[in-house]
Amino acid sequence: MNKRNNFFTRFVVAFMLVALLVGNIPTQFISAQAAFVTTTMTPYVLTTGSDADQNKARHYEYTSNGNSLVKFVVQESGCVSIKISTEKAGYIPIAIHKKADASDLPTNLKAQCTEDRGNQDTILQYMKKGTYYLKFPENTYKMDMMIYPSKSRTLKNNTFYAGYCDYNTTNTFTYKATKTGYLNFKQKPLIATSAAYKVSFYNAKGKEIMDIVCDHNTNRPIIFPVKKGQTYVMKIKTLNTDGKQYYQVRAIYTPRSKKCGTTKAKAKAIGFAKSAPGMIFAEESEKNADWYKVTNPATQPVLLTIFGHTYAGSLDFTVYNASGRKLGVYHLMPTTTVTLKYWLKNTNKKTTMPKGTYYVKVQKSKKETAGIYSFKFSKQ
Repeated sequence: MNKRNNFFTRFVVAFMLVALLVGNIPTQFISAQAAFVTTTMTPYVLTTGSDADQNKARHYEYTSNGNSLVKFVVQESGCVSIKISTEKAGYIPIAIHKKADASDLPTNLKAQCTEDRGNQDTILQYMKKGTYYLKFPENTYKMDMMIYPSKSRTLKNNTFYAGYCDYNTTNTFTYKATKTGYLNFKQKPLIATSAAYKVSFYNAKGKEIMDIVCDHNTNRPIIFPVKKGQTYVMKIKTLNTDGKQYYQVRAIYTPRSKKCGTTKAKAKAIGFAKSAPGMIFAEESEKNADWYKVTNPATQPVLLTIFGHTYAGSLDFTVYNASGRKLGVYHLMPTTTVTLKYWLKNTNKKTTMPKGTYYVKVQKSKKETAGIYSFKFSKQ
């Protein structure tokens, strides 16, 4: 038995020597035998996405002998950003292994650290939370590392969040409304991209109640009314299979009560030249209506001014006279923030409106429509 073992050992050694001399020894065999971990790197996880937050990216300087490994700890799933510069210019292949001995098939990345780029490049790669092992070719490196997180989070008022999403990765934010009002979502790109994305809102039961298609080329706020005691879930996802979003988002809560009548007979009275603020919830039926009544103090031209935001359909303002005759329908469309002005017309199509009481009915055009509004009657 000992003679057999000695013979086998001598055979393996001889085989490796011959293979090394002719250059045919498999690369993965060398890696498994000779690769070893020399250092550990842990990218910083962005929180707010501010300039100060991004400046916390962890800096590492590393010299590779071409065969050593870097233990790479990803604390949160998301897109890992590695800003890399090299002493020697060139295309830098980086192998990502899941096994500490590098015996598994790696994921391969490439940094274009060429002279025309100043020997530097930025690598962006989605990685799940976990421990990896990176192999760099022989060179000296300087690297700044951070992660755009894609984890689920609880949304707090007036708090910035950094995030990442793509077609297969969804960012989820949960918000529990302690008061009735609306959230104003403001977002901006942390890395320039033209990919369109969708923001969807769900109730606590997981039913989608509204969605909005956006891109970072439009500076349009997202306004979402919320009811006291309700829990809402917001999800952000790109629309294109190759689309990616690196963004900062913040939600600002504004209190607003819903004071209106539910029928014409229960219409809420508002003063002439006084604003009537209101909102339509996404979870409301399109058959519901907000009712108001306004008294015109004299026979005169009357200007209807409408201000607001709406999504996934229009908010429709129908004006009636005291006898119930419809005088006109005016629409707040799902575009940017708008202020609309209309001269009301009487039944004879003239703009002089008789003294008396007028009724306004506000409804949404579709089931998924939501928004906020205010309107008033005035002389000018």
